[in-house]
Amino acid sequence: MTTLPVRLRALADLATPEQSVTASDWYQTAADRIHRVASNAHGGHVPRVRAVYAAAALSPQQTWEQSLACLARLARGERPRHLRHCEEAARRAWVDGIRPSGRKVGPFADALLGDRSAIVVDTHMLRACGLSADTSGDRVSRVRFEACALAIREASEAYPGGWSPRDFQALVWVVQRGAAW
Repeated sequence: MTTLPVRLRALADLATPEQSVTASDWYQTAADRIHRVASNAHGGHVPRVRAVYAAAALSPQQTWEQSLACLARLARGERPRHLRHCEEAARRAWVDGIRPSGRKVGPFADALLGDRSAIVVDTHMLRACGLSADTSGDRVSRVRFEACALAIREASEAYPGGWSPRDFQALVWVVQRGAAW
């Protein structure tokens, strides 16, 4: 195993039993909360996929609570008040069911919808790998994202207990950042 997966495994090894449970349930719990927030704000049932896609599109560069607040505004027909490109992607997701794209938000949506092989790389995971969290669109940034994703996959395959890449990423994230609720 190369250095990056070893580094991630060392972080995962610090997990308490409670953190392990939180991580293994994080994506399902988050998706349930997204659907509940969207449905309540909309005043009735909304398709789960559209709510998750919109929430993923609204997730960059803000906290979980800020993302949910933006989603609630969108569900009420208001402007989400986030980065313009995030708002546009969220509207496409909400209205037309279009999956958001991007190195982070696409896989984040997939993970929320139950894809256990989805690998979510955000600035926190880049830092966990010891890589620069500069997410500008340059080639170096793509290489860092790919290196981090590969490290998550390799570390999850070698980690005891049969952790999927999605849940292993959540475990490292929870150890490093907390549950982020």
